[in-house]
Amino acid sequence: MKKLVLFAISAVVLASCSDSQIYTIEGSFNIPETFQLGDTVINRGPIEGSVYLIGLDNNPIDSAEIIDEKFMFTGAVSKNNPFFAYIVSDYGIGMLAIEQGAISVEMGETVLAQGTPINDGIAGIQEFADQISMQLYDEVDAMRANGNETLPDSVMMDLYLRCNQVLSDYVDSVYQANQDNLIGVYAANVQTASIQSSEELESVLSEYSEYVRNSELMATRIQYYKSIYGEGGADDEYGYPEELEGVLDELDKE
Repeated sequence: MKKLVLFAISAVVLASCSDSQIYTIEGSFNIPETFQLGDTVINRGPIEGSVYLIGLDNNPIDSAEIIDEKFMFTGAVSKNNPFFAYIVSDYGIGMLAIEQGAISVEMGETVLAQGTPINDGIAGIQEFADQISMQLYDEVDAMRANGNETLPDSVMMDLYLRCNQVLSDYVDSVYQANQDNLIGVYAANVQTASIQSSEELESVLSEYSEYVRNSELMATRIQYYKSIYGEGGADDEYGYPEELEGVLDELDKE
């Protein structure tokens, strides 16, 4: 009987663990060793300190020491429930999907996470946005090279709107193909980035899939609007809660 009881307990433990899969995050930094500020050349020095994973609810998930300008996280995640988290250091901040597999992260002016399906999908959106931005710059440079040093505002606005429409159409196509996963949630987040109130965001989200509407990212964003701006006001430039600064202050004290 004792063996049967132990076997039953073991079976329950194995069943509870079978949904969990391992993720690893190997990180590096894309920061020039020297950069110029006015006429002064500044050496950034060694990259040191810690990198933090912080949940969308601003609760710390894990921390990793920077060693030889690299860092690593390892943990378990439900294979059926990947989630977004902030990755934060003194040298950059960004968002990535915590999902099964090996994730490569490069931190700098932007954060690039690749190596797993959701993160690769998000990286594709970021890459396309960068291409559209470069296309805009190239068109402006071409016009100026043809003697139009001062371009009318109407011309600049036309270029911007045209590029923005191409980007919007692309992101919408990504969303349409990923309405039931975090790539779709990210695409919806990009599409609604200019919305400036929780009320408007909730109204617009009514047209999106149930998965997106019920996602933690959208719920957190709506709550952020309500707590910081009430029912109106613009989000900060990067869309990351200012409360993260307080979280980091507390982590630095530990």
